[in-house]
Amino acid sequence: MDHRGTGRSTLLDCVAAQATTTGSPWGSGIDTAEVPACAQALEKKYGNLSSFSMTSAAMDMATFISDYSNGADTVVYAVSYGTALVERLIHLDPPEVTGYVLDGVATSSGTSKEFEYFSTWDADFGDVGDAFLALCATQSECGGQFVSNSLPVTLQNVITQFDNDAKSTCAALLSDVSSEPASYILRRVLGSLLQSTKLRTLIPPIVYRLNRCASNDVEILTHFFTNLNKYLSTNDVYDGDYDESLAALVTGSSSSIAGFVTTVSKENATYKAAFIVFLVLFVATLALAGLFAFRWLKLKRENERNRATDDLPDDIEISTPPEVEATSPELTTAFSTQRSKEARRTAAY
Repeated sequence: MDHRGTGRSTLLDCVAAQATTTGSPWGSGIDTAEVPACAQALEKKYGNLSSFSMTSAAMDMATFISDYSNGADTVVYAVSYGTALVERLIHLDPPEVTGYVLDGVATSSGTSKEFEYFSTWDADFGDVGDAFLALCATQSECGGQFVSNSLPVTLQNVITQFDNDAKSTCAALLSDVSSEPASYILRRVLGSLLQSTKLRTLIPPIVYRLNRCASNDVEILTHFFTNLNKYLSTNDVYDGDYDESLAALVTGSSSSIAGFVTTVSKENATYKAAFIVFLVLFVATLALAGLFAFRWLKLKRENERNRATDDLPDDIEISTPPEVEATSPELTTAFSTQRSKEARRTAAY
């Protein structure tokens, strides 16, 4: 269920004011200069926007829980902005809810000045990015590619170069993606990759290629940024899974980054090969087990037949039947035979 004013719940956009469009300065985002016109357009369309407030969204949650929980006890789990929304839900006190879990609290109630507000998002995110970039020097696979300058220094040099020469070859690649300055776009791209545990490993090779900016680098980076822009400019952010869509677009280019990054496609190929080997061994084991079971049953039946034969007494008296004796007197002499243990053993073999 999408929050009011987002996604499929009456998305609040400013297309009528020529904002949040592909031709606007910030694309799907809103520039500060666009806010007045956007607000006027929304007010003209919807009137009082209080129906899109956080309180209204919290009432949606309470109604949803009441209508669809079938009276069962409900525990609400909230993350980030969701903690502020759920704080409002707590005020509504829906009877079906028996507990709340707040993870990554973003509400400002009773917080200190050091609280991580959304207004400090970029600075806080930058600290995480700096820590990640510093890890490159601790790993030979990464640090070995940045001999003259470390990864953080190289990235800063690229950003400075883009700001000083916006028409340089690799800066132009990013300028084709958006009307923002190339250095801004680069920061946004790297920030998006940093949030994925799989895709953040692409940050060092991207910085490396942007810094070198050779002809083969331009080809690979063009492919990467073009497809990335298609993803970021999609009309519906729920059209596909974030990781999978980006992983698919970088598969073709990342194969050229020799010895620099383990790509998602190689990881998947390894897992697939391991699974196939396991499957073959499993089938072979089942086949051998079936063969041994068949041989065991066959030997068991043969032993049972042999035991049935060995149950005969050692001394067997064999006489001529009366009807034969009457017609053939020459066969009237009775005879007996003694079966020896050796004979039985021979017969068994």
